[in-house]
Amino acid sequence: MARLVFYHHPQAENFSLKYSSASVAEILSQREQSDESTKLIGYPFETPVYVLYEGDSEIESA
Repeated sequence: MARLVFYHHPQAENFSLKYSSASVAEILSQREQSDESTKLIGYPFETPVYVLYEGDSEIESA
């Protein structure tokens, strides 16, 4: 299995990687401190990695 962490959230390209950690508690703490909209993903690697994505909740029209 390739160890690939997406820079942009796979289902919401307006959310970019802000923080990653092997600790659920640490990633949740980072989420609580954020003033932006957030999304979390856990990647099931040999050592799980949790990623916090931050961004706008809406995509602006061009």
